Amino acid sequence: MEKFGLRNDYNSMSLDREEILLYLSLGKRTPQNESEKQMLKEIKEIHDRGLIVDIPFND
Repeated sequence: MEKFGLRNDYNSMSLDREEILLYLSLGKRTPQNESEKQMLKEIKEIHDRGLIVDIPFND
């Protein structure tokens, strides 16, 4: 993932929102606060419906 500019410290508090969403959806990040717990819940609901999470990255 480094070639895409993403970091490997999955639980870092300095990640961009897009990176947090990506790592949560991949199961690489442990939710760090209530907001992230809610995001993970929504991600799981999306996956349970057989859909994928579209994560737009800003350059």
